Amino acid sequence: MLTTWLFERSDYLRPILLRQDPAAQQQLIAIYQFLKVAVEFAATGGRSRRRFLARVRRIEALNEDTAYRAISSEATDMDAVRVMTIHGSKGLEFRGVHLPGLATTYMPSNRQAVRVPPPSLDRLAMTSDDHDHEEQSLFFVALSRARDHLALSRAERYTPSRKSSPSKFLALLAGLSSRNRAAGPAAHAKRGLARATAPALSYGEDALGVYINCPARYGYKVKDGLLGGPESSAYVRFHACVYDTVGWLEDQRAAGTTAGVADTLAHFTADWAEHGPIKHPFQKYYRAIGMQMVTRMAEAVIGETGHYDRREWLVNLDGRKVAVTPDRVIIATDGCVTIQRVRTGKKTKSESDKEIYALLRLGARQLYPGRRITVEAYYLGTGERMVPPLKDDGKLLERYSEAIAGIESGDFGPKTGRSCPGCPYYLTCGG
Repeated sequence: MLTTWLFERSDYLRPILLRQDPAAQQQLIAIYQFLKVAVEFAATGGRSRRRFLARVRRIEALNEDTAYRAISSEATDMDAVRVMTIHGSKGLEFRGVHLPGLATTYMPSNRQAVRVPPPSLDRLAMTSDDHDHEEQSLFFVALSRARDHLALSRAERYTPSRKSSPSKFLALLAGLSSRNRAAGPAAHAKRGLARATAPALSYGEDALGVYINCPARYGYKVKDGLLGGPESSAYVRFHACVYDTVGWLEDQRAAGTTAGVADTLAHFTADWAEHGPIKHPFQKYYRAIGMQMVTRMAEAVIGETGHYDRREWLVNLDGRKVAVTPDRVIIATDGCVTIQRVRTGKKTKSESDKEIYALLRLGARQLYPGRRITVEAYYLGTGERMVPPLKDDGKLLERYSEAIAGIESGDFGPKTGRSCPGCPYYLTCGG
């Protein structure tokens, strides 16, 4: 009925079709998208005009029109500029993007107070840092919409009496090397690789681990230095306090003093007061778990003999050096060496398949030749020790070699999977 009225009974389309200006073309696209919504509604069995109009209202009211903002194949050659908000651009990509208004108070925008704050939930209110992190994420969403060209600008004045100053986010782009942004495997292959880089003096194991999981994430985080969000979550602070106390225990032992449980808890408490998530709603839970863990570590250290040799290793791997610092290195009085990877989480079936154990075994053989070596995981939560069974270390180490080769060749294509929505660069990456 709608198409009959548009194409047969009315002259609504005639003046639009006679015009050739961008405004007329834009109207035709809007009509096309409207008809597309109608066809989809009819395909679901919808026949009620009232329900159809309610559907249109909901799309507009709830901003559910992202799927309809994509330019149809019939309109890709239209000579026009699309104007939209950054939120409205999510999920889209354009050959060229112009991002104006990069001035203080505009990007990031001034934080707006909550009009109706929830009762008794003051801790859930957005802080200034939270607002800036959200605005920074939005800024990188805007940058990543550009495929070939990106123009950033600001006006010298936005009011007659006040000059504007550059957005602080522009400083995040200073010194960044140019790199083709990956937009899925096909687009990445089409555009080619980024410029190859010279071999580094050494590669950090943690950075290589990021690349192994996703080359694109390595590109954003390590190569480009883009922050993916706050690094001071309650979970991170909790672990930092635990690992700091573990290191303190070994330092005390190396200085000739074996700290008891009471001294260990006192150190942990002082460290927690300064660095722990004391304002977090679950800080009591985190603190109790942390105290249990450091108590178990203190008891383990008291029962150990020999000395510690924890330091950074430079492991030779296929002509390159990989830097890794074991959590603990215990050299017993008989010369046997135990390398521990301290774990604060639960034991998993996949733990023994991680390539870091092969790297630790290789590094231990290079640093302590001829000695009996044990590489194990030590779980602070349960006190359990797990010695990963010897597997094909060659294949595990090959992951590091392939990562180094990919970094040096400039290959930073995304590795898509179910974990992508949890990545801090999810809205920036085109994967």
